[in-house]
Amino acid sequence: MGMLLLIVSLSIGVFFISALSPLEGLKRQEAEASSRLDGMKTKAIEYLISQKRLGEIESIIKSRPDYPATLLSMTSDGPADITFSGIKIDNKDVTLITKSNSLLVLNSFIQSLLQKSESEKIYNNLVLSSLDYTKEDQLYTSELTVTLH
Repeated sequence: MGMLLLIVSLSIGVFFISALSPLEGLKRQEAEASSRLDGMKTKAIEYLISQKRLGEIESIIKSRPDYPATLLSMTSDGPADITFSGIKIDNKDVTLITKSNSLLVLNSFIQSLLQKSESEKIYNNLVLSSLDYTKEDQLYTSELTVTLH
């Protein structure tokens, strides 16, 4: 009987110790902290991937030709009698669609493009892709294509 009383007393003592122990609370806090860390790991990975992609985008943008500057350079000193009716950009080829009432004006514009090609080295390989004349409008329509460096 004394032994039974000792076992019952010890069992009750162990029960109270485990019931009053902060072990369950600590395990719960550990699980919560672990899940927060997992969420932070995911965010950190997303952040690193985003940073890498931004760096790649920046290097791609730096390697692309500066289309606005090139177009401005090509059109800024053009004769007043030339109008630009369109632009086509395909990779490094830029095509200007022009209209003029005179072949002399078109020739002057082509000569200025050739001079800029020599002096500014922004583009090369000037090609007159097409030349049409419309009787009704009395206009020459041309497509001039350059390849950018």
